[in-house]
Amino acid sequence: MKKSLLMTIIIFIFIFNSCAKNKRAHQIPEQPKKEDSQKIQVPKQTIKMDRQKLIKHLKEGNKLLKKKKFLMALEEFSQAEIADPEHAPVYFGESQVHAHLGQEDKAIEVLKKSKNLLQNQDEETIYYTLLLHFLSIKTKNWDAAILNEAENAYYNAIARKDNDPEPDFHMGLIYEKVFMFDKAKKLFIKVIHMNKDFASEANAEIMAIKRIEQGKEKKFKEEIALISKMTRGDIAYLFIKELKVNKFLERHHIYDKINIDEIIDIRNHPKRAYIKMVVALDIKRLKPYQNGTFQPEMPINRGEFAMMIEDIIVRAKKDRSLLTSYFMTQSPFVDIRNTHQYFNAAMLCTSKNILTVSQNGKFNAMEQVSGAEALLAIGVLKKILN
Repeated sequence: MKKSLLMTIIIFIFIFNSCAKNKRAHQIPEQPKKEDSQKIQVPKQTIKMDRQKLIKHLKEGNKLLKKKKFLMALEEFSQAEIADPEHAPVYFGESQVHAHLGQEDKAIEVLKKSKNLLQNQDEETIYYTLLLHFLSIKTKNWDAAILNEAENAYYNAIARKDNDPEPDFHMGLIYEKVFMFDKAKKLFIKVIHMNKDFASEANAEIMAIKRIEQGKEKKFKEEIALISKMTRGDIAYLFIKELKVNKFLERHHIYDKINIDEIIDIRNHPKRAYIKMVVALDIKRLKPYQNGTFQPEMPINRGEFAMMIEDIIVRAKKDRSLLTSYFMTQSPFVDIRNTHQYFNAAMLCTSKNILTVSQNGKFNAMEQVSGAEALLAIGVLKKILN
């Protein structure tokens, strides 16, 4: 009895499940909810309307930007952003408004929103050129990282459009801002040679740089000329700053093994960087002493100065015969014999009008060198080496 009741229940469940499956199989699939349908597909008419709004506001914004109606332009660009927040040119316009309003950092911040939205090479060129422009007018918080960012933007811009003078002009302004005048002038000259936009502006910047350089040069020379006793540190500074001796001489191999930072008395010296450069060139009579000091405040005499110049000429000209060219020659000096250690150097310097002889025929080897004399000597030496 129990078995037959159990079998009846099992058969009943089987028949019920089969009927339920057949019923589901014949049912019409449930339509998605209205909300889900809207998420899956946006009506084409809506997309078209948003596109029309985007174009309308973007066009009007650019028109107002040209008319310098900046706040009205900003409103149009904001409306364009609402229509399509993933359209890069919207941020191009908006960032330019902020730049015109003197908000350089805000301009850069807004522009960078477009970086991952760029669709083609033209948009990429505009992005990097605008970034250069905004960096060129940036007035605060300049550092090496920002200069590096600017250089990267410049190379990216010219890689996409090399015949456009605008990236060169803005990068020139940036180099001028950080006092890298040689690089700035090179780019401004490039802009002028293109003979396109920014040519007159580039010429004006070159003239401005020349005025700055002449002013600095004049001030620098005036300060040096007032020094009555040139020290070893002063001469090292002058050799690098004025003569640019590191362009003519090679770094000595011995200083690849010796740490120049170990020179104990130049660590806090104001001319430390120049002294280190000179030490690496191993110039005669301007080397560190055996006790590990440089003695940057020690005055130099005319004999030592002559030997320094002699060494520079010999090495720059690659002519070691100059070291003995006046050997055993009759001395024209009343105070130096032809066997004196300074004699050949004194003859070389006076024969080339680098150093002078006094009216009484003395070379005055032990007399200390003044700033004015050092400047005159280096001026002549510069012409000889060039």
